[in-house]
Amino acid sequence: MSSLTDSQLAMAEALPSMIWTATPEGVVDYVNHVFEDYTGETADQPGQIDWLSVVHPDDKAPTLAIWAKCIESSTPYRTEFRIIHKASHAYRWHYVAASPHFNESGKVVRWYGITTDIHDSKLAHKAVEQAHQELRRLLALQELETRLLEQISAEHGLHDILDEITHTVDQIIPDVCSSILLVENGHLRHGSAPSLPKKYNEMIDGFPVGEGVGSCGTAAARGRPVIVSDILADALWNQYPDITRALGMRACWSTPVLNTDNKVLATFGMYYARPMTPSPEDLALIERICQFVRIVIERTRYREQAHAHEARFRAIAQASGDIIWEYNLNTSSMWYSEGMQHVFGHDPAHDAELGKALLATKYIHEDDRDAALTALESATQKGEPCEIEYRWLRANGQYAHVVNRTVVIPGKNGNPTRVVGSIADITEKKLLEEQLRHSQRLEAVGQLTSGIAHDFNNLLTIVLANAGQLADELPSGSQQQFLAAMMKTAATKGAGLIRNLMAFSRQQELHARPVHVNSLIIDMRDLIKHTLGTHFSLHVHLQANPCIAFIDPSQLESALLNLTANARDAMNDAGALTIRTANVRFDSLKTSTKSNNKGTFVMVEVSDTGSGIDTQIKERIFDPFFTTKEVGKGSGLGLSMVYGFVKQSHGFVDIDSRLGHGTTLRLYFPLYENGTDNPPPNESRSTPDSTPTMIAETTTILLVEDEPMVRQMLVQQLTRMGYTVITANDGEEGLHELKEHPEIGLLFTDMMMPGGLDGYELAKLAQQHNPAIRVVLSSGYSGKLADAHKRTSEGYWVLPKPYLRAELSAVLKNALSQPA
Repeated sequence: MSSLTDSQLAMAEALPSMIWTATPEGVVDYVNHVFEDYTGETADQPGQIDWLSVVHPDDKAPTLAIWAKCIESSTPYRTEFRIIHKASHAYRWHYVAASPHFNESGKVVRWYGITTDIHDSKLAHKAVEQAHQELRRLLALQELETRLLEQISAEHGLHDILDEITHTVDQIIPDVCSSILLVENGHLRHGSAPSLPKKYNEMIDGFPVGEGVGSCGTAAARGRPVIVSDILADALWNQYPDITRALGMRACWSTPVLNTDNKVLATFGMYYARPMTPSPEDLALIERICQFVRIVIERTRYREQAHAHEARFRAIAQASGDIIWEYNLNTSSMWYSEGMQHVFGHDPAHDAELGKALLATKYIHEDDRDAALTALESATQKGEPCEIEYRWLRANGQYAHVVNRTVVIPGKNGNPTRVVGSIADITEKKLLEEQLRHSQRLEAVGQLTSGIAHDFNNLLTIVLANAGQLADELPSGSQQQFLAAMMKTAATKGAGLIRNLMAFSRQQELHARPVHVNSLIIDMRDLIKHTLGTHFSLHVHLQANPCIAFIDPSQLESALLNLTANARDAMNDAGALTIRTANVRFDSLKTSTKSNNKGTFVMVEVSDTGSGIDTQIKERIFDPFFTTKEVGKGSGLGLSMVYGFVKQSHGFVDIDSRLGHGTTLRLYFPLYENGTDNPPPNESRSTPDSTPTMIAETTTILLVEDEPMVRQMLVQQLTRMGYTVITANDGEEGLHELKEHPEIGLLFTDMMMPGGLDGYELAKLAQQHNPAIRVVLSSGYSGKLADAHKRTSEGYWVLPKPYLRAELSAVLKNALSQPA
């Protein structure tokens, strides 16, 4: 029987997953009701559960092997196997995890496990992976198609082009060895088979086409595919044992490549080292590759025949996803494939200007026209291929970014007579590249910001502490005290600047709670009006219901005031500001800030009737220190703070703006769906502040700080407060001091230190060594303390850098006055 207590049993029975226990020997002696409900199987008798009876037969042996290994090594059990589902009469995949429970002597006394149904997610993952694989295959084939076109136009050799096809197939299809055999005068001739044994290729070169001559000879004779799933068991290969041994393969699928007259030009074969049968996807791929092979053979064999050359060129052009064009240098005439109409909306059959090279240039953007024509003319004169990027006018009046690849075709005398090219629409590609650059730029600035925060805050800690001490100790009203106060004020502003930068880099300390956004905006209405001034009107439309987001309310207030101030400045002397809220549901959203989001969001929209933002400037408005205001009129951190706060709150920002048409900024926060229209008050994990009498002289503090100047300053401050101070340079040294000095009552440690043992890890070890010790954590990198407000979940007190002496004193007193 299970050794679970009544409360543990009640909890296990209440959980929706299968909960089970086992003896140290691995015998399952308890399962909750979910096991029976799910599988329909019950325990044979109390304490005995035949769990293997519900496991898929194919999974029993590997499952038992893993279970036995974990029992032997006393290590956690993690595996996946299929279990019968009573309701559907089918086996479903489950994730099974169990952990051993040890007694004081380190011996396993029980195993506790959980079994979770992951069937649907596993199928979904498999479907996604298959879709990705199919997409990669499709893209590879499209690239192959482009390369083949270029090689044919450049009159590469037939075998070189066939090698390009087989190399690509061997790369995109796992475990395959592809082969192309040409059919000439009733015989098979080696075309390309880079992955097959050289000896095999030599042996079949020259074999006659005929029924029963392996897979390829038979396919060429029949004019239809021949699928041999197991060479060793198929009669088509029985009479060729030497060839079979030289091949070393087990499966061969051979498909004839037919021309338009159904004449066999070649065979395309796919070989596998194990018995295999093609899937529908394999057959579709084979059909497409055979089309490639057919085009290559026809183009190369008949390229000297002008009429056949033209027909095949146009066939390739229409099959391509790009726009193929041909420029006749003798007549200045242009020809475009049907892609010109499909992609750009221009119909060459009804647009006479497209038929003449000089007139067709009007569709090139005027800023790009000269450079594009110069590059094309230079390539034509030199007889060299070239690649040109420019903007091409669509029929709807918008411009597309295109890349134009050209190849010059010489005549018999060597002089160029035609230029052939392909135009690819790369508008989406350019957009994605710009999105990536923008994201990388913001990420780089964020990393730089968080990187300097720690060191800069250390310096500010020293300045603030010493300035504060000087201001307190110098004669009241003296010039020296005034200078110290100025220094203190400047350092405080510096700390504020760092906090603003950390807000952008999403490392600031947030005090999030469920916030009713509508109520917050209503409470701020008068403050927003005051910020706007009397010359501007304010309109508020609150539509969201419910309108609760899990955010830091003070940061949202600051964001709204920042946006209000920016709108006021953009509207000059008069205008209107509109604040609107709404709940918005997105299944998939692409915003102008290049984010993809799903779910329901609380939208806070701030619109103004100001001057608007230029398109190029709009891409940089969230960059730190970027501002269009005059020098001294702004730090350039306002919108950066808004951006960082929203992103750190798991939301995103969208902006719409045009010059002369005002600006609309939308802040999206995930809807707090656990809340109601009356959100609970903010609950703090911290213990209420108290300042009871504290006898400092009785306390010894271990100070662990790797920065020498900060350590020296703190020793002086703590000593003046009456504490006995022991110092350490890093975590390892601090751990040593803890063991050497049992009288230490409080650990005051920096979070980030060299040596592999940070402040948080040191605090945990200190508590294990002395459960009564108090711990105060300090860091100049707020990301380390971003989830802590006064105290961490372990009860450690926190003191972000920089801080004043009074703040240091208060935290120490509070820490020493509360239970450890």
